[in-house]
Amino acid sequence: MPTTARLPMPASYFKLVRRFPLVRIADEDGLAAALAAVDGLLALELDAGQAAYLETLSALIHAYEGEHHPIADATPAEVLRELADANGLTGAAIAHRSGIAASTASAILSGKRRPTPEQMTTLAAVFHVSPAVFLPAFVPGV
Repeated sequence: MPTTARLPMPASYFKLVRRFPLVRIADEDGLAAALAAVDGLLALELDAGQAAYLETLSALIHAYEGEHHPIADATPAEVLRELADANGLTGAAIAHRSGIAASTASAILSGKRRPTPEQMTTLAAVFHVSPAVFLPAFVPGV
């Protein structure tokens, strides 16, 4: 059986583990306590032990929230509206910069029409993002 070398953890790591053990979060009270622990750590300049603890606690929070508070994928319209808002662009400006007809851009922004793959590529270029931001997440086996 292969073994991996472990670096010694600073005492600060074990101090945090004694205060709030790194175990699966089982309920909302546990989530609230874990989030409070994270808030406390984020107010500090972390040493290596504290940073390792924070990384693991964050993974436990992510796992609990993924199971109990899943976030639905954003629609292409929601993504485009967020990109437009973040960049201070109107539908007309998006149409102008992308070369997509204003009526089509408006329909995509309102969710009345899904962008074609070509439009996704064009819009992604306008905002300097990957065209994949307009696609729902792929979940294997679903």
